[in-house]
Amino acid sequence: MNARTLLLMVAGVFFLSLMGVFAKLATNHLPFLEVVFGRGVLGVLCLVPLARHRKVGLFGKRRRLLAMRGLFGFVAVACYVFALSRISLADVVATNRIAPILMVLLAHHLLGEAVPRSIYLIAGLAFLGALTVIRPGFGLANLGGAAALCSAVCSAVAFTLVKILSDESKESVVFYQYFFSMILAGLLGAHEFVLPDLATLGLLLGMSGFSVVGQLLTTEGYQHGLLSRVSLLTFLSVIFSAGWDLLVWGQVPDLWSALGAVLVLLSCLWLGLSKSQRPPRTARAGNPA
Repeated sequence: MNARTLLLMVAGVFFLSLMGVFAKLATNHLPFLEVVFGRGVLGVLCLVPLARHRKVGLFGKRRRLLAMRGLFGFVAVACYVFALSRISLADVVATNRIAPILMVLLAHHLLGEAVPRSIYLIAGLAFLGALTVIRPGFGLANLGGAAALCSAVCSAVAFTLVKILSDESKESVVFYQYFFSMILAGLLGAHEFVLPDLATLGLLLGMSGFSVVGQLLTTEGYQHGLLSRVSLLTFLSVIFSAGWDLLVWGQVPDLWSALGAVLVLLSCLWLGLSKSQRPPRTARAGNPA
């Protein structure tokens, strides 16, 4: 894995972890669909001038696949925000770590990437480290837990589509998720709209800004790296989340959390030093099947 892809993913995961903090805080004041709607609207407003400045189109060429990416992205985000409003952040983050493991499987079976046994070992080590850091209560036998699991599955599909759409601009790929979020969350959540105060509006602005930056960085990372490798870097989110738990909610990490963080960091270091086997078939064929 080259240094640029590594830096893109680490920075992107960091900003997306900040988005999660602001989303969690916003759900204390607004219905979850309104939070998703606000993220979509503000995301579109950020991307339009950015695309004009870079002179790239937002609607892309492969619009059917882009629409699928937007739809799966919307469902993933909506379920993630809903889960944040119902169960603990630790449970949501732990369940969401199923996504990179699913992406490794999709990379092998759908994209044709060669996935050596060491990658599965890295994934298992990182997942063990993630569970050690956050030690969730796994109170998942409820609607919030089901939503968190649905978010993980849809995230895996959405980011696999991002890799398939490597020939599209990152602005176009990201735009479709925000566009679908704006339209669908607006329609589904219009009946329970609550006028946000200035403090809550600030949370929405922060959430959307960090989300746009994180999505653009990770999208470029997924497009230029092997999915089976770069997806595992998202395990770093558990370390960032543990840090935000300390800074925002005052939850002090203990020895087990430190041990889990070391496992995650060692996994990512091992991944960064590992050599790619061969490029995916879809880089040439352009066909997801």
